[in-house]
Amino acid sequence: MIPFFRLDRQQEVIKEELNEAIQRVLNSNWYILGKEGEQFEEEFSRFNNTKYGVGLNSGTDALQIALRALESEKSEVITVSNTAIPTIAAIYAANCKPIFVDTNPETHLIDIDKIEEKLTNKTRAILPVNLFGQAIETKKIKAITDIPIIEDCAQSIGMTENDSLIQCHSFYPTKNLGAYGDAGAITTNDWEIADKCKKIRNYGQTNRYHHVMKGINSRLDELQAAILRVKLKRVNIWNQKRRDIAKKYSKELTSVVPPTEKNNHNYHLYVVKTPKRDQLKEYLEKNNIKTEIHYPTPAHLQPGYPEFHYLKGTLSVTEKQAKEILSIPIYPELTQEEIETVISKINGAEFL
Repeated sequence: MIPFFRLDRQQEVIKEELNEAIQRVLNSNWYILGKEGEQFEEEFSRFNNTKYGVGLNSGTDALQIALRALESEKSEVITVSNTAIPTIAAIYAANCKPIFVDTNPETHLIDIDKIEEKLTNKTRAILPVNLFGQAIETKKIKAITDIPIIEDCAQSIGMTENDSLIQCHSFYPTKNLGAYGDAGAITTNDWEIADKCKKIRNYGQTNRYHHVMKGINSRLDELQAAILRVKLKRVNIWNQKRRDIAKKYSKELTSVVPPTEKNNHNYHLYVVKTPKRDQLKEYLEKNNIKTEIHYPTPAHLQPGYPEFHYLKGTLSVTEKQAKEILSIPIYPELTQEEIETVISKINGAEFL
């Protein structure tokens, strides 16, 4: 069996350093908002070539807190429907309304040429999603409007150009930089934004029992920060291994449409397209190769968001892609034998 994702192989390589980091936190007897978190914020912001980092409980909270820092309540946020539902949940949590733009048929990212027609006097932020690991060209968005860009970088660690006002990151365990639980962060070059985000994540406090604004509990704990510090040193190497596997896939897969790489890409996911997606998924399952669909139902068609069902058919590229995309295994610890097996089985599917 070739699993879609394996964390145990990565963990085996770095387990001694992980154990040391965890023990360091236990010995410190300090678990929330301590030195590990502060050092991770510094190291992560430096990794992203930004001035400030804010450790948080999740990538979802990063998006919500970023919107709150812009004081965007009751405003509109332009985004996409082909995303994990946490993107949309975060917009609602910040008391904003998502406005959906269709996607580019090649990159699967927001169609920049269609953003302008969605702008209104209620638009407070543009929230593009760096889907599958490919970063949006924020310079092109800024050429259209000066509305703040909050970049959803949950899948694009190390790839963003940081031209956006705020970058929101997720360290969910399956991410290229993954914690061992929920964790997230914000990076920015704006001190005022960073300061607001730090207050919001800790109940709006400036110091103990002094609350200057409404906030929530979204603090990156010391154990996760220590684990992330160990892994952060290796992210560039792991990203390159993913790109190497992707290059081989793109060169040798002959019966499916490979991803289009127009921008910086870390291949968090390697997503192929075929009109016979469901048949291919079933075929690979029978051949002991696990695959996933990211994401089978766009946000505007989800039963939990009936207010957007009227959009059915209007986001035609998004809806078409959702029926054709399939994510195949890609992670740094895949063996050459496993990679060759995936390629040979897909190329050998006679129905394609």
